[in-house]
Amino acid sequence: TGEDVIELIFQQKAAATHVPSKLWAYFVADEPPAPVVEALGKSFRAGNFNTGALLREIFLSQDFYAEGVMRSQIKPPVQFITQMLKQLEVAAPPPGFELRAGRELGQQLFSPPNVAGWDWGKAWINTNTLLTRYNLAGYITKGADDRPMAGDSGGGNMMEMMDEGAPKKAAMRKPARGARAWAGPDYEKIAPRTLREKPADLVDSLIFRFFQGTVPDKARGSFIEYATAKQGVVFTNKEVAELVHLMLSTPYYQLS
Repeated sequence: TGEDVIELIFQQKAAATHVPSKLWAYFVADEPPAPVVEALGKSFRAGNFNTGALLREIFLSQDFYAEGVMRSQIKPPVQFITQMLKQLEVAAPPPGFELRAGRELGQQLFSPPNVAGWDWGKAWINTNTLLTRYNLAGYITKGADDRPMAGDSGGGNMMEMMDEGAPKKAAMRKPARGARAWAGPDYEKIAPRTLREKPADLVDSLIFRFFQGTVPDKARGSFIEYATAKQGVVFTNKEVAELVHLMLSTPYYQLS
């Protein structure tokens, strides 16, 4: 019977290890270690193939937080865009931003290139898409007046790109929320004035917000040096935006 066939399939060793290996590759690292997959497979089978319990075990595993797997994966475009907006506390981005940005970076939701889906990992990054990521970060962090980085042959002008992606009716109803009216995040909330008095404290706070951990000392030192050079009588929102854009344009931010 059909149930017998299913039972035979689940008796195979691969039935217990296939899903754990896929989930590990998606959430942790591209190449799951064989011992880890073996252990997760045993738990998966013992738990009657409960995916929720398997995910819980992965997320609570010491290996999930190991130094060797931190920032070992390139963020897919959707993760890059969504994470950036959440970390900048942008509740209402310009109309069409996520759709257009995803398309420019090579991942339009619900529209994969073929039935196999997208190529992951290093396929997300090339000269054009990396520069487009930097320009998207500049547009979101510094507003519609930000000028794209030189040599951008893939991303184009950010305002034009977002205007093209915005729903026409929405743009007509609420022109103030259009791409050209985008002023950037609320930096008074992200970087309170008291935090701006010491560049090192400001940098450490932003590192924790955007990287969920540490960055190499050299990178931290460069951020502090940049912030110190920008600091005048008052550390303005524009200067904070430039510092944030610098952080989001580093190789470390492209990794998860």
